[in-house]
Amino acid sequence: MLTRPLLTLLLCAAPAALAQSYASHDMHQMVLNGAREVQGFKPSGDMDRDFAVMMRHHQKIAIRMAEHEVQHGKDPKVKELARRIVEAQTKEAKELDAWLDSRKK
Repeated sequence: MLTRPLLTLLLCAAPAALAQSYASHDMHQMVLNGAREVQGFKPSGDMDRDFAVMMRHHQKIAIRMAEHEVQHGKDPKVKELARRIVEAQTKEAKELDAWLDSRKK
């Protein structure tokens, strides 16, 4: 039989656990959706361009995942790592975007 304090604890903890479960599911969906997007990629034969396009796609997913961790994560060390990942991947993505843009001309 559940005591009143135990029942109260379970009812208070359940929404937080459920929210964490949904957040993990959302991140998993990000990866799956990203994999679906890249399936249609057709190599151009230009190794540099193909690398830049594929790496840019990888960074887009990494940034989304890291932002999701910052928003929903609990561990301060992991959240700080995620913040640094967003910063580094965003900088690298801008460099790749500039390189890809310069090749269009």
